[in-house]
Amino acid sequence: MPRAYYSVLQSSLECGFDVEQVNSIWQTASYAYPTGQLRMMFEEIVKRFHSTKMYHDYYHSDLTHLQSLFKPPIDILEGEGAAAISVLVGVKDQYDKKAFIWINDFDWTKPIGSWADLTYALLEKLVKDGLAPDSLRCKLFARDLGL
Repeated sequence: MPRAYYSVLQSSLECGFDVEQVNSIWQTASYAYPTGQLRMMFEEIVKRFHSTKMYHDYYHSDLTHLQSLFKPPIDILEGEGAAAISVLVGVKDQYDKKAFIWINDFDWTKPIGSWADLTYALLEKLVKDGLAPDSLRCKLFARDLGL
């Protein structure tokens, strides 16, 4: 589960989120939504973007380096606050058992999908349901503008 958390965190940081925002989004979603609803959201994203690139990013992220920089709150990896990340791990394991679509390295420069897409999906749902603060709404606006 830590590897999934750090993969999402690293990708989200690259998209302009900070650690507290990522943790807040994932924890709020864990408490606000049932696991079945989270599973449906994640399956939609993972099946659309599941590829060798996502597999590579997942297994080649520098977990040790990220762990030394960012210590997640205990409740994001355990207990009720870990529901969203637990569901993601289950969905990812399900899709890892399927055959991969192999692509050449040069194709990896094209946008295939990002672990940050999962954070954005949760944020969109939280904003739609009025559960996200205004400070996070601007992240969606910036993404939509390509910033």
